[in-house]
Amino acid sequence: MKKFKLGSSGFQISDDRVEYNKIRLKYQKLADDAKNQLITQYHLLFKDMEQLHQTAHQVAMNYLMPAVDCAVRDLISYSIMDIDDEQFMRDYLLHHFNWDSNFNEINEKYSKIELDSKEREIRRKTGSDNTPSIMGGGFGMEGAAQGMLIAGAANVAIGITKGFVDLLAEGAGKIGDTAKKHQLFNDSETINQLAESIYSMVFNVHIAFIDAIKKRFPDLKIGNISQNDFNKSKGILNNISKDRIKESDMENQLIESIKLNPYDKNVYFKWLDKFQDENKYIEYISDYFGLREEINGYKYKILRLYKEKLDFSSLDACEKNIKLLENYAIDLGIDDLNEIKYSILIDYKKELDFSTLESYKKNIVLLDSYADIIGLNDINDLKKDIIYTLTVSFDGSDSNLTNKRLIGEMNNKPNHRILIVVALLPLLILMFLGVGLQLWQADFDELGSDLLQSQQPSLIADRYRDNGDGTLTDMTTGLQWMRCSLGQTWQNQTCVGMAKEYSYDDVINAGRQTVFAGHRDWRVPTIDELKTLIYCSSGSPKTWNDTGNACKGDYQRPTIQQSAFLNTPASISYVWSSSPNAGYTYDAWSVAFFNGNFYETFKSGSHHVRLVRGGQ
Repeated sequence: MKKFKLGSSGFQISDDRVEYNKIRLKYQKLADDAKNQLITQYHLLFKDMEQLHQTAHQVAMNYLMPAVDCAVRDLISYSIMDIDDEQFMRDYLLHHFNWDSNFNEINEKYSKIELDSKEREIRRKTGSDNTPSIMGGGFGMEGAAQGMLIAGAANVAIGITKGFVDLLAEGAGKIGDTAKKHQLFNDSETINQLAESIYSMVFNVHIAFIDAIKKRFPDLKIGNISQNDFNKSKGILNNISKDRIKESDMENQLIESIKLNPYDKNVYFKWLDKFQDENKYIEYISDYFGLREEINGYKYKILRLYKEKLDFSSLDACEKNIKLLENYAIDLGIDDLNEIKYSILIDYKKELDFSTLESYKKNIVLLDSYADIIGLNDINDLKKDIIYTLTVSFDGSDSNLTNKRLIGEMNNKPNHRILIVVALLPLLILMFLGVGLQLWQADFDELGSDLLQSQQPSLIADRYRDNGDGTLTDMTTGLQWMRCSLGQTWQNQTCVGMAKEYSYDDVINAGRQTVFAGHRDWRVPTIDELKTLIYCSSGSPKTWNDTGNACKGDYQRPTIQQSAFLNTPASISYVWSSSPNAGYTYDAWSVAFFNGNFYETFKSGSHHVRLVRGGQ
């Protein structure tokens, strides 16, 4: 028996349920691993929507088969030695195989694009209003996928799937709507749906495994959730949600619901809504049953909703309400409030004016005081962003000169000098008025010291020197980078427009032909050079991440210093390096700035590029 503390009474579960929980968590981990691998390898496995449509079933089987192998080995540990992979899938897994319906959600979106394209083509050629019917005749995606499953090792049924795909994708390259398919392929919803489909398919292997055990040993108790217990737990929860159960009975009934089905996250959500989790009993229980991530996420959701009801618009209001927020976090069993506190600080900063030196002088003090009140001791990164924005966008309002007038009057001078003059203009005015350096040292801290140490713009993120011409110099590596991806334009101190995508061969040529900021020696960076741009704001596994592992924790996307490389595409895409894969001539290395890792990708694929010069 396993005992849990909860409420005034607590509860316990049987040894059978303990054994089932071990089995469930084992296959849940396999499913999680498969899901995460799919997300990470998505652009390596598929180059476009057509390939996804044609090969997704085969890829799914590649993720499924390790779990099937695990189930067969586990059956052998129960002395069931006469069930192999194929028999397990045909006799047990097929009843729980839900890949078809899950994948069809993606497939239907693709099919609609294809059908619309074919309908337009047919009408253009024949004038007919008859639309081709592809899913008819009882031979749909379900038949193809289940045929593949029954085949066992996945290679027998590939012909079946391809036959179905040919019906749907015939002529796709000629009449398909390329833009729509490209958008669908890169849509994060598509990737997440596919990943969830993989997760569900792999996770259900454990249900088939238990079916096989029960069929062979009918009297053996496993401890899985019976349909009767599932229905009872759901009934209790529904009655609580409809206020049919008295407050005095609420605690005991929720505990009963958890005993009946401890894998229903909604029961834990209801407990948190009613009783919170100061002693962290719910956190422990949900962790034991494999739901900790969902439960902790819901705790933070409740806390954010509570935060929205509080007033943090002034120092006085903040001082009062931050204590209420901290007390409520204790009630919920939340220890780390930094993320929510930082969001409060950002909201407050948005209400302050930092566009001039006078407003900076006044409001940076308020920002520091506000940070002290909410308990954030280190806001240097935020201050640096404010200073950078001030130095590059200051419009000379103290002297009634705008950037536009300055540029108009100095149009015979190089652009990078204009930025330096504009950045230094406030200092020159203050010195002329006799205010001197004391005002800077007393009131401007980093701003004054940064501007006074040289006649060069401040370093961005303590690393990049802004050259004032749409390029940066990395003071660590000595490399000079374009601030914009190819296809974007450097305009008004930012990158505008859409970044273009290139194949590997095209991008190498594009790099050689580019003339920018007075230089003709731009090139595509090597993978080692490109890795130096990976920036994990979470600090894990490293802030400047050259570890070969993706960023972890709560990090900003894209994983690049965003104040240095403005408007970098944040979608799930890759950036080319010039480094080919020495072991496979069809691949080259690229960096995935959506997660901060680097991968081998097909040279025929289309990715973004950021050019560099120097080095080598």
